[in-house]
Amino acid sequence: MRYLLALFFFFTYDIHFFFGQTKPVAPAIDYVTVDPETGFIEIYWHKSPSPGIVRYLFGLYIKNYPSYVDSTLTADTTHFILTHTAQPGSKAESVVVVAKDSAGQTSSYSPPHTTVCLAAAYDSCTGQTTLTWNPYGGWTAVQSCEVWYSADNGSYQLLQTLPGTATSFVHPQPSHPCRLCYYVVSVRSDGIRSKSNKTCVQTVTFPSGISPELISLKPVPPSLWEVTCQIDTVLPSFYSWLIERSESPYAGFDTFSVVPMPCTTLRFTDAIVENPYYYRIAVIKKNCVPHFGEELIVKPLLLRGEKKADEYLLSWSFYSPSDSYHLKEFTVYFLPPGESPEAIRHTMNDFCEITFADDLAAYASAEQLCFTVEAVLTSSFSQEVVMQSNTLCFSVETEVTVPDAFTPNDDGHNDKIIPRFNRVPSEVSFMVYDRWGKKVFETHSYGEGWDGMVAGKKAPEGIYTYIVKGTGFNEKKFEKIGYFSLIYP
Repeated sequence: MRYLLALFFFFTYDIHFFFGQTKPVAPAIDYVTVDPETGFIEIYWHKSPSPGIVRYLFGLYIKNYPSYVDSTLTADTTHFILTHTAQPGSKAESVVVVAKDSAGQTSSYSPPHTTVCLAAAYDSCTGQTTLTWNPYGGWTAVQSCEVWYSADNGSYQLLQTLPGTATSFVHPQPSHPCRLCYYVVSVRSDGIRSKSNKTCVQTVTFPSGISPELISLKPVPPSLWEVTCQIDTVLPSFYSWLIERSESPYAGFDTFSVVPMPCTTLRFTDAIVENPYYYRIAVIKKNCVPHFGEELIVKPLLLRGEKKADEYLLSWSFYSPSDSYHLKEFTVYFLPPGESPEAIRHTMNDFCEITFADDLAAYASAEQLCFTVEAVLTSSFSQEVVMQSNTLCFSVETEVTVPDAFTPNDDGHNDKIIPRFNRVPSEVSFMVYDRWGKKVFETHSYGEGWDGMVAGKKAPEGIYTYIVKGTGFNEKKFEKIGYFSLIYP
């Protein structure tokens, strides 16, 4: 289709020759330039001296033929910005302009003008950037070429002024920016300037990766997380560790710390909170826009739980530090007082909740019972990462349980109302009162209960009040008040 337009463009210019009509004089392009930031081409031309000009047309060269681009420009127009079709960042674009009069006659093509296309190549071994470009086309001569550059998104500065015939330049870069952008300006003898496209190079060579297998995340008493990770490359001092944190692994990261790079190991701590942060760890260059091509996102393994009677419901959060790692298993450890951790449960999937019923009799003197969880991850290279949760402890208090009712009918089942304890108290008192507040039973013996007799007679059915109090382990006092029913079936 573009070639048909080119033929149509050519045909409309020359058909008037066969009818003996005089073509308008072609306009002359003054210069073309590229906006380095947008990539748009700006075209400036001188009007045709012929009378009756009603509009101008212009085109881009394709396969050595000008292709029609726009025909709506009025006779007073001498400037146009081409915002589409052209690709001055990937190739030099040649532009022509023609004039059309009120009789429909079209001038010949103006001599073409060609934009400057700039390319850049960075050599990480030498730290040099090599720039190459084509000469501006359309002027008799270019007086000089200016090379402009910007470091790390800063303002542009003049780097070098070269002879007008120059088509290359080498920038040695004595400093250590992360990103360099360039454009070239061709300058005519009368001061007219034509800019090239902008081209940029990334000068930072980041490490091959922050290895998840070299990371550990563990709690540090009393209330801190400690994160340790390593890279497998020794980097110069102008690199730094960047640590950010967020409540989501996908967005909203804020800078938590920037740590100088004295070695290949990073270690930092943060407070343990109810909803742990996600930490994003990356390596950056100083004074540089952060680069997250190589990064690691980790989240602490937070263990939570609640106690119900003699059972402990444990649950934990989990986030894998890398898609290349897969969960092998969780291991839940019970931490007996003064003894080595005891693995009480292994789970082979990501089910992050278990209920653990513990026999407290063996730990009657303990003030608290503690648990921790460990996650083991594996990679395709059989490397393992171990993540450890915080230690979750439950205070062990003396707990009293009294049935809601009893049936003292001598059938051998539920004939006495007896308080039950999660551990043996050192002292205990059990008292029962009738509905009028009269004490009908009292004992100070552990394991002894009321059989429903008062002064040798059966007590009437109804609601009774009890009080259980005493001294538990470590001399802690306890008391419980409640109600039960006496029922005769």
